[in-house]
Amino acid sequence: MGFARRIRPALVPLLIWLVLVAVGTAVLFWQQCDSRQSLAQRFSLRVGLMGDFVTSYTADLIERERVQARASLTDATVDERDFAKAVAGFGYPAAVLLDARGRALQVVPHNETIIGKDLAGRYSHLSTAVTEGKAAVSPVVPSAVRGLPVVAFAVPFQTTSGRRVFSGAVEIRDSPLSAYLSSALTYAGAKVQLVDGNGSIVAANRALDGGVPTLAGDNEPLAAALRQHSRGAYEDGGQRWRYSSTPIRGTPWRLSATVREDVLFATLAGNEVAGRAGLAGAAVVGLL
Repeated sequence: MGFARRIRPALVPLLIWLVLVAVGTAVLFWQQCDSRQSLAQRFSLRVGLMGDFVTSYTADLIERERVQARASLTDATVDERDFAKAVAGFGYPAAVLLDARGRALQVVPHNETIIGKDLAGRYSHLSTAVTEGKAAVSPVVPSAVRGLPVVAFAVPFQTTSGRRVFSGAVEIRDSPLSAYLSSALTYAGAKVQLVDGNGSIVAANRALDGGVPTLAGDNEPLAAALRQHSRGAYEDGGQRWRYSSTPIRGTPWRLSATVREDVLFATLAGNEVAGRAGLAGAAVVGLL
């Protein structure tokens, strides 16, 4: 009983100390969580801006194709030299010109065996441009002439001989988009990729192995995470990664990026440690 009487006056201050420590801990962790969430939102915003650039790039490329085609590919007969000159203006390694029935009028590199063949039936983006009269962007496909993996931009346009379709292609390994993605995100170790609807990588900020690389083959944990949500976090190799993605309008593509959380939140590390140390120190002083 004597001990109970002696300890009772300390109970109220001790309870007050516990409440203050609990409130301080909750506030500290809420602030740190909010700071991390703000950085994650900023990361997603940057990915969205990159997606807007890619959307603008493809739309501008399609419009330039349409202007060039109307200016130089509307004659009743387009000879091989004129077509090659038009294609060279875009720097395309491969291109085709189709008639209203989807048959090849000209191809680059030139291949006489393809002239007159129905190519629209072999490629969905060419079929869309021929039958629906709408510009279309392809997933990763083998080029009609050399069979190399490319992405193509098909543009329909009207001539006195009926509808035609001009489609230029770029090899996925030498795409200008790969050059842009290589410098668009500056986080150390970040991985950025443009992926088509089949999971094949159109462009990336790094060298890729294999003839037609896929996201599942290159980064299965990210591919699995994207099948569930467009943004969030996942674990790979014992580390947590933050990812975000955005669709590219007018194409079958999706842009995604991922970065380790210790890199993304590196600027907060010092403040978080200082905050926890300060809370611990205040708790010890309060207890004393």
